[in-house]
Amino acid sequence: MKNFRGAYKIIAPMIQKVNEMTDLLNKELAKLKKKQEELAEVQSIVAAKQADLNKIQKEADAKKETLDEFETKLKAAQNLIGSLDDNKRRWENDRSMYNKTKIRLIGDVGIACAFVAYSGPFNSQFRSKLVES
Repeated sequence: MKNFRGAYKIIAPMIQKVNEMTDLLNKELAKLKKKQEELAEVQSIVAAKQADLNKIQKEADAKKETLDEFETKLKAAQNLIGSLDDNKRRWENDRSMYNKTKIRLIGDVGIACAFVAYSGPFNSQFRSKLVES
């Protein structure tokens, strides 16, 4: 018994220390479990936010593609308008030339009539020489 009592004096503080450390371990494990639960909640929130981000990113990509298509169509329309503007200038030049030609036509017809009236009495050989010169 004496040996037991001596051993108990040595072991008792160790057992008390083990019990204290076990209690401390249990408290820390409870804290760890609580933190792991909080981490799981945060990870689920992050996963939900990531899913929302992916959805929004897909929508943004689709809208970007639509925007690119509209920009392509806009460039084509601008090119068309530019070419029509060039045609407008050409048509305006043609119109002014036709107006000038129309004004000169009256005088040209008068000159042609005078020439026909003048060359009428001459024979065809002389009229050919008049036309050539």
